Amino acid sequence: MKELLKSYEEYLYSLKLRMRTVEGHLNNIKMFLEWLIKEVIKVEEVRQSDVLEYIRYCKEKGNKKVTIFKKVLSIKHLYNMLENSGEITRHPVINIEIRGIVKRQIRGTLNEEELAEIYETYQEGSLERKRNKIMLGLLIYQGIHSGELATIKIKDIDLEKGIIHLAKKPKIEARTLALKPHQLLPIQNYLEHIRPLLLAEKESELLFISRKSKYIKNSIRALYNQVKKQQPKIQALRQIRESVLIHWLKSHSLREVQYRAGHRYISSTEAYQTERFQSLQSQINRLHPLENPK
Repeated sequence: MKELLKSYEEYLYSLKLRMRTVEGHLNNIKMFLEWLIKEVIKVEEVRQSDVLEYIRYCKEKGNKKVTIFKKVLSIKHLYNMLENSGEITRHPVINIEIRGIVKRQIRGTLNEEELAEIYETYQEGSLERKRNKIMLGLLIYQGIHSGELATIKIKDIDLEKGIIHLAKKPKIEARTLALKPHQLLPIQNYLEHIRPLLLAEKESELLFISRKSKYIKNSIRALYNQVKKQQPKIQALRQIRESVLIHWLKSHSLREVQYRAGHRYISSTEAYQTERFQSLQSQINRLHPLENPK
């Protein structure tokens, strides 16, 4: 728990939050983690239903709405951090708005020009940043989940066919996606020249590796911080994927986007149809647990 809290504290300060605000979030998360231990639930396995149950627990303990909303925000920050580092693939608080309204929260959508600019203006420089640009390209052009970056293997890339295979994960279906022509040479250069230098004397079948650790999560977090400095509009790597899916739906069928996104259910894809958000809002408002009488 100590290591998680330390990472969480560092993440909060990276958001430029004040010390008093950070301390408040830390206290809220300590209480949440204690509840998880009591309920025998692992942090990385928390579902939305678990968060809603925690909200009900806080309500029964006499917490006021404003207190519960602050606790939800603290939990949302925790899972933003875990998602950015690739430690989770499904955000359990994404459908819970700070005001307490249960809905899918789409952050500010990036237009296609902004997405392309993020990729094109990303400064490579070091070996790590050259690797990071390859990861960034997969986020922007294939719309993959940041958590998938940590599990892609060398064998999943086929440069001759210009495709990448993404294996099935607990919350994401397997799929094979086309690479953009301008991605092929950088990936080949990475495989032949950059990756061996990062690998040094280690052995790994994973596509993305780190010089300092056998895990890539810290590098994914570093990529997020680099992109955020470049484009302040970015609040989470998830925002890139959300934007990509929204744009895909403008030119591809619902089923095609479902496949590309790796969604198990078509309803997950439908949630990215902006018209649907507003048409469902009145229904969503009535479902919020804090607004329903006991």
